[in-house]
Amino acid sequence: MHKENRIYRKSAWQSIRRFYFLLGLGIAIPVLCVLWFMLEALQNERLAVKQNFIRLYEAQLKSAAEALEIFWQEKFYAAEKDGLKHGPASAFKWLILNKLADGAVIVDEEGQHQYPESQSIEAMAQNKKRNSLWFEAEREEFVKGNAEVANSIYQKIINESENIEEKALSVQSSFRCLLKLKKYSEALTLVEGTLIENIMKKEGETKSHKVQLGVLVGALTSSYFLEDQKTQIKKILVERLNDYENTYLKSSERRFFIGQLIGYGIPEETFPTMTAEAMTADLINRNLYKVTDGEFLSPVTGDIYSWHKGGSNMTLFFHESTVRQQSMNFLMSTHVWVGVELLLVKPDSDIDRDALASFRLSGALKNWQLKLKISDQAFFEAETETKLSLYLWTGFLIMFGLIAIGILVGRLVRQQIHLTRIKNSLVTTVSHELKTPLSSIRLLVETLLEKKQGLDEQSREYLQLIAQENSRLSRLIHNFLTFSRLEANQLSFNFGAVNLNNTVRVAIQSIQEKLTKENVEVYVEDRNIELVADADLLVVVLTNLIDNAIKYGSRDRQKEIFITAREKNSCVEIKCRDNGMGLNARDARKIFERFYRVDNQLSRSTEGCGLGLNIVSRIIEGHSGTIDVESQLGVGTTFIISLPKLVG
Repeated sequence: MHKENRIYRKSAWQSIRRFYFLLGLGIAIPVLCVLWFMLEALQNERLAVKQNFIRLYEAQLKSAAEALEIFWQEKFYAAEKDGLKHGPASAFKWLILNKLADGAVIVDEEGQHQYPESQSIEAMAQNKKRNSLWFEAEREEFVKGNAEVANSIYQKIINESENIEEKALSVQSSFRCLLKLKKYSEALTLVEGTLIENIMKKEGETKSHKVQLGVLVGALTSSYFLEDQKTQIKKILVERLNDYENTYLKSSERRFFIGQLIGYGIPEETFPTMTAEAMTADLINRNLYKVTDGEFLSPVTGDIYSWHKGGSNMTLFFHESTVRQQSMNFLMSTHVWVGVELLLVKPDSDIDRDALASFRLSGALKNWQLKLKISDQAFFEAETETKLSLYLWTGFLIMFGLIAIGILVGRLVRQQIHLTRIKNSLVTTVSHELKTPLSSIRLLVETLLEKKQGLDEQSREYLQLIAQENSRLSRLIHNFLTFSRLEANQLSFNFGAVNLNNTVRVAIQSIQEKLTKENVEVYVEDRNIELVADADLLVVVLTNLIDNAIKYGSRDRQKEIFITAREKNSCVEIKCRDNGMGLNARDARKIFERFYRVDNQLSRSTEGCGLGLNIVSRIIEGHSGTIDVESQLGVGTTFIISLPKLVG
């Protein structure tokens, strides 16, 4: 008895250690999985944040592209609608000052240039100078230094020429020669009427305007005029040259005079249209200006793009920098871009693989692209760190939770194991303590029943009843001891060669008394089958199955039990079938659980405590076999045992 308790405690301690090992493994595996997940999350979070940024900004990028296309369409519409309300020169100035273009060409209905014209005054001046008089006058003035002779030649050109541009240049040159000769009164007489009466009052015809401008520019080189007078002259010149409404100047003439004034120290910023005039004239003179179909920006040369609407009298020119600046200013004022840099990329640019997202434009900016790049790495890192912190804290909480749950479960299971150990120890102790007196009682009762004299009928009946109850109680105690050994892993299996017919007969003989009392017919199929098994435990299995069939047999017809066996592949299949009450599906699933009784009402009328079938299933498992049940209510139940012929 004490030896068995020591073995039980040793086995229980091994079970506890095995449980804690499995519990620790159950905690360690999820914790390692969480750590792996955290490491993967740390590695992939930046990519995930980037993808989130892309999804977030793709929609905004599309919205920005649509708004930008509308912005340029409205810009071109305003340029065409309002610009043509003015004269050609005034329209040019209006477009430039309102930043609707960097340059423009205005044509008439026949496509002839109205402003700017197609030939520069510099070219015209060069052509005029090819005249022999021009060569002679310039040679006398600049080579020989003979201002007197040069002046007489200039005067001759003034009197004979019918070209107003040539006449203006000649007046300017003659005025310069008179100032060199210090003939101030003659110089003043040359320009007096125009200068005093027409220029200061801004009157006169087209030709006189050009002559007056030439004279005024020449006056700036003379020491005859005081600085205050020169300042006034400069003011008049600036007003005239910036006046596109009332000054009858061609673009080339305007550029010519502006160029001379800039040479005399007047800042270029004083003439806001000068850059546009020069760029447009350069495109025309280099034969780069051409009308293209399609209402979108077309490349002209370098960083210059043109826009023209079919049937329009206007062609607009833009620097690439202007397109970028105006587009960016608009997008920055209408959309919020946090942590990213917005770029407008011209067509045919190199692929930027660092771009976060891109969108190809249509409309006026056809084939241009809007691209996003991460500009504020700190913002990007902050977003990433926020997510990483969340993952880390979540991971740590999960790990701590698993550890806490593991500790709690360990304590609860330890308490349960302790209680189970106490219970099993109590069951084993009580069973052993009851086994001896029961054996003694059985021996005494059998001794009394063997006497044929001295016992009346009633006493004999009572003794037989005591013997039956003693037998039932012995079987119950035997089941308890077997169950305790199974729970403590103390039940040893002694495998050997077993004849199945002999084993079945032994099982039937061990319960023959009960079979006879209950009037149960047992039919056994005589099959001489050999297998390797524990003969004693196999008897326990068959005895429990037969006993179970007796207890739950039919009450309204003859109880019958059928035991058959057959060889199937490398296994032996044993069937124990009865014609009893049968089982429903729920009971069939749970019938092998320990302490499970099919029906509480029936449990009060049948002996047992729900351990028999649990012991059967565990013995079969110890043989590496299986046990199944097939049942139909009101028809009967069949237990099917499959045992390997050789236990591996």
